[in-house]
Amino acid sequence: MKALIITFSGTGNTNITAGCIESSLKSNNIDTTSYKLEKIIDSLNTLNLKKYDYIILGYPIHAFNAPKIVVRFAKLMPQSEGQKIYIFKTSGEPFVFNNSSSYLIYKHLSKKGYQMMFERHFLMPYNIMFRYKKSLVKQMYLLMEEMSKKFADDILLGKMHKLKCFLFGRIISFIFRIQWYGAKFNGHLYTSNKKKCNLCLICVRNCPVKNISLSKNKIKFHGNCMMCMRCVQNCPTQAIDIGILRFWAVRGIYDFMAILNDESIKSDFISKNTKGYFKLFNKFFNNNQI
Repeated sequence: MKALIITFSGTGNTNITAGCIESSLKSNNIDTTSYKLEKIIDSLNTLNLKKYDYIILGYPIHAFNAPKIVVRFAKLMPQSEGQKIYIFKTSGEPFVFNNSSSYLIYKHLSKKGYQMMFERHFLMPYNIMFRYKKSLVKQMYLLMEEMSKKFADDILLGKMHKLKCFLFGRIISFIFRIQWYGAKFNGHLYTSNKKKCNLCLICVRNCPVKNISLSKNKIKFHGNCMMCMRCVQNCPTQAIDIGILRFWAVRGIYDFMAILNDESIKSDFISKNTKGYFKLFNKFFNNNQI
């Protein structure tokens, strides 16, 4: 049996989730191949998708929607004769409106003859607005590991599971799709601090939509930004300013391994006693605890 995992990930959280799913599939003797979506989107016709028993698509949720590049990918997928598609998506919060993020993907792939089998929503820490506390990061990661194993097991058992997508959720998702266009506008407003930037070109090389370039020894930002935040989190000198959302920048990747190995960091941030905003997370953790 063969599985194909195709993932788009801005700051890496979705890639990490994909890695855990891949490990679980391989432990069940499934021959698994993984690709980064932006690396193959323009060469889909060279992939023999028919040889895979399972096609798994993963992405981060941006403002209750799939990133535009993921929807474009679904549009470009070749015709199928009932191949099975499994979706996993990550976000920093458990809001039910996130269920609607896959609506356009379902729409395009179903028209092409794919059989939409399974979908799971994973929680991973925010890459914009504010940085999560290490105890919550640890708790999220441990739950993600458990859910990844269950995700792989359910796929192999042939289970079907689709997240409930209500009309009101689809309306909210449609309204927030303005983020696609807002990201392009705000992308023009990105700047790189000349005093901090060391011209390492990590941002230029890593941008998934080639929105960043070097011109006359200056980093330039253009109008194709998705606000995936990859450039900001991976900038070693914290030189990038994200325009009108500069106060929401989360700088530096989450060092998951260091957090997991630090025994002084507890993994009990979300509990029945949690109050305020994070009280909303309690139901998700209870429903997905294995």
